[in-house]
Amino acid sequence: MLMENGDLLSEIGQVFKRDYRAGKTGLPCKRQDLPFGRLTPGGQISYVNYSCEYFLDPTDIADLTKGEIACRKYDLDIWQYLKTHFEALKDIEIASIAPEIGFRDSRRIEGLYKLTIEDMESQRHFDDVIAVFPRFYDMLAPDAYMDGDGKVEGKGYNGHIFEPVVDERTFEIPYRSLIPVHVKNLLVSGRCISADHVAESGTRAISLCTMTGQAAGVAAALAVEGKVAPDKIAVQRLQNILVSQNIKLPGITG
Repeated sequence: MLMENGDLLSEIGQVFKRDYRAGKTGLPCKRQDLPFGRLTPGGQISYVNYSCEYFLDPTDIADLTKGEIACRKYDLDIWQYLKTHFEALKDIEIASIAPEIGFRDSRRIEGLYKLTIEDMESQRHFDDVIAVFPRFYDMLAPDAYMDGDGKVEGKGYNGHIFEPVVDERTFEIPYRSLIPVHVKNLLVSGRCISADHVAESGTRAISLCTMTGQAAGVAAALAVEGKVAPDKIAVQRLQNILVSQNIKLPGITG
């Protein structure tokens, strides 16, 4: 039945969201949306991004255990709910569950530059830019309630933030945001770079984490080659190398 209607998963998600907000689902997980991955030609739903838990410390083993237990229960809850509430899903089976809980936000460094949401919204240009990415934000509400309009102006305190890519706007990542203030000979990439809590909802994108990782790797090689600390390398050379590796940077031609 799913294979006969490519929009059916979207319709199911809309029904779920409406019923959740009306208090009809009876499910304990505070997740109002039910994002489905693509439907494969073999009839498999690539993922159901449902279970989530709040108010956990990702650096505390007790909280990690609590989150694992809670989210696995939520997985079984939504599986049973979908089977019993939607005819097209009555025979679904769980093919796999994530091996461990993942966190959208955890520790971030205090860097030579702290990227802010204002930088990103104004499309600020940095002379030491090492990555450019489409304007995009996705942050669950800190209070666990996904009400609100999803706009970035609320900075996460007025419900969740979800701003998909809708036009040609981009934001830049400066090299300085990869360099910790108080630790020598260290470079940090991925979601842990120096950024405020709202900006992190854009910088944590997987493909952007790959780009900051690439920049950190090249910078580390340059530091070793020049026998200097990471904050002393020639940033223009770093940029030229990144461009030669097919990273597009404004004003840099390689």
